Amino acid sequence: MKKQLAWMRRIEAQQQKAINWLIPGDESTIEVTLGYAQAVDLTAWLAQHEADPYLRQVYDFALLEDFDHLYRYANLYQLIEGKKQMQSAAI
Repeated sequence: MKKQLAWMRRIEAQQQKAINWLIPGDESTIEVTLGYAQAVDLTAWLAQHEADPYLRQVYDFALLEDFDHLYRYANLYQLIEGKKQMQSAAI
């Protein structure tokens, strides 16, 4: 079990590094955060395609949280940077 967990952590670390390498160096921290928060589309897709009613509720709740975070980060971005963030396709 320990070997499997270590292997999984290693894979996750490699995936995180690969994702971080895709982030442009000139983006501010809030811009990077907004990019991550725009995963709302994935959560929405998961909620729509989940067969288990309980898990669908879990995804729906996560979707509400994602929208809340995206809204708050976009407002903070506009306050700090004076720019408007592009809206996600799901909004």
